[in-house]
This record gives sequence, structure tokens and C-alpha cells, in this order.
Amino acid sequence: MGWDSQDDPTNPRNFSNKRKWTLLSLISAITFVSPLTSSILAPGIPFVNKDFGNHSQLLGSFAVSVYILGFAVGSLLLSPLSEIYGRCIVMNSANTFFCCFTLGCALAPSLGELIAMRFFAGIGGSACLTIATGVIADMFVPEQRGKAVALYSMGILFGPILGPICGGFIAQEVGWRWDMWVVLIVGCLFTGGLIVFNKETYHPVLLNRKTLRLRKELGLPELQNIMTYEKGAAPSSPFKILKHGIVRPLKLLTTSPIILFCSLYMSFLFGLLYLLFTTITSVFVQTYRWSPAFTGLAYLGVGGGSFIGVIFIARTSDATILRLAKKNKGIYEPEMRLPLCVFFGALVPIAFFM
Repeated sequence: MGWDSQDDPTNPRNFSNKRKWTLLSLISAITFVSPLTSSILAPGIPFVNKDFGNHSQLLGSFAVSVYILGFAVGSLLLSPLSEIYGRCIVMNSANTFFCCFTLGCALAPSLGELIAMRFFAGIGGSACLTIATGVIADMFVPEQRGKAVALYSMGILFGPILGPICGGFIAQEVGWRWDMWVVLIVGCLFTGGLIVFNKETYHPVLLNRKTLRLRKELGLPELQNIMTYEKGAAPSSPFKILKHGIVRPLKLLTTSPIILFCSLYMSFLFGLLYLLFTTITSVFVQTYRWSPAFTGLAYLGVGGGSFIGVIFIARTSDATILRLAKKNKGIYEPEMRLPLCVFFGALVPIAFFM
């Protein structure tokens, strides 16, 4: 069993533009909230330390960065689960999980419990980061993905930047716990919207549901899902799919140079970003005597640079691959999106030196 035709309305690539962009907008919105949660607490750490009597700068910084550790763990689990049960149910469940543990952060009675709650909130918050790119690939052909990825990426780029700006003022005026209450309120709104409007987009899961339905309706138990029937397809049992999904990225990381170097590059940039998040507050408060509220404004430079970068990529990415594909006898290669990284990558050490 496959799609009825190229115009099959159940194929996510044939969804109306309204449905595609509504779904992508909601996913982008929760993708904004999740990274924002990673950094919103950074300016409030002095207040957290005071409330819990903490004198360790390491533990204070860890309360911010442990959320990213949750991202790493969640990514390994949630992505393969989405290949078993579908993008929709996994993303909705993970977002609900994120909201529950964000509530735990707001009510945490000790620093240790705050760190634990932040870790589990990070696991739930990782779903939108790991599954959303799959949703984009499900709904958009390669030539249309540039704008879609640009919209989705805005949340990843601006969430961590706006987090400290908002978090500093909130923590100073009404207390650090309200950083978490604000995230919880916004997260619940967007999670509710996704639960209402989210649709399954993963092709093998959709075709498998269709195959099971027609087996029953037509009495033909021999019907097979065409996407899992071919020899060499991914294992079919849930446990094997989960194992395969966890092992596969590790294999790609160690055997594919381009994935290894792209991952090293991205991890290095994220490391630099969160190095700033965990040190700017103490530097500007202790050295420059800024108030915690205004310390968040020190992140505006990173936010402005990210905004300019996103606009530039949105306007040039798709045009670049079309031009390079034309030179390559009309054949598209994923690496054709990478040339701009050479230019932007050179700006990072220059900017840090300045």
C-alpha cells in the first residue's frame, strides 16, 4: 500500500498551504518557548542562590545549563519514538511533559530539586527541536524548505536571547519563580494549540495506519506498507526501531565525516552561547555594577546578529541551492546549503576577539 496518487490529500506534502504554515507556526512557537526556558533563569541565578543559600557558582551555572543536558538525552529517545508512534503523539506528549516539569521548577523547594526539574523539562522541551525538522521534511519538498527552516530557526535563535532579557526584569521585580510561571503559561497555551491543530505527518506511520485499516476492511492480511516492505528497511518491531533509532545517529556521528564536523561545529557554537549565558550576569553585575534586570539587555547584540543572519539565510538559501543544483546537472545535494557557513563561521572568532 502506498499513496493513492501524487495528489493524494492524505499525503502531508499535499496539505493546503494554510494547514502547513499553521502547523509550522505552532511548532515554531513552542520551539521558541523551549530554548527561551533554557536561558530565562540566567539573570535570576543571584536570586536563586540567595533563596537556597547557595554559595557555589558552579551549581548556580549548572541550574541553567542542565536544561541543555536534558535536550541531549531527550533527542536520543524522542526522535526514534516518533518513527514508531508518529510525530504528532510524541510531540504532544513531550510538550505536556515539558509543561509539567516547568511547573515543578516554579515550585521547587531546593536547588537540587530545581536542577532535577530543569533536566526533565529539558527532555520534554527537546521534542520540538528534534522532531520539527522531520515535520518540515514531511510537508515540504527540498526547494521549499529554506523559508520553512528559517521560520522554525527563529525560535531556536531568539528564544535563548530573549530569555535573559525578559528573565532579568521578571526576577528582579516579582521573583525568579515567576520566570518559570511565565514560561508555564505560554508553554501551556502553545501546547494546547498543538494538541488541537497538530496532524500526523510521518509518511511510514500514515501508510501503516492505512494498511492496517484496509487489511481489516478488505480482509486482505497480505497487504504491506510499501515504505517498510522493501528489503533492507528499518526493523519493524517497536523495540528494534527504538534501538535502531538510538544507534543510528551514533553510527552516523562516527562514520560520516560531514555529520561529525557539522555536529562539532554546532556543539562548539552552542557551547560558546551558553558560556555567555552563564557568565554575563556575574560579569555585568559584579564588574560593571548593572542591576540583574538590565543585565539581560547585554544579550541584545547576539539577538540583533541572529535576526540579521536569519533574514539573510531566508532570502538566499533556496536561491543558492537552485543555482548550485543547476550547475550540478539539476541534481540537488544537501551539502549545497553549507557554503554560507564558511562566511558566517569566520565571523564567530572575529566577533569574540572584538
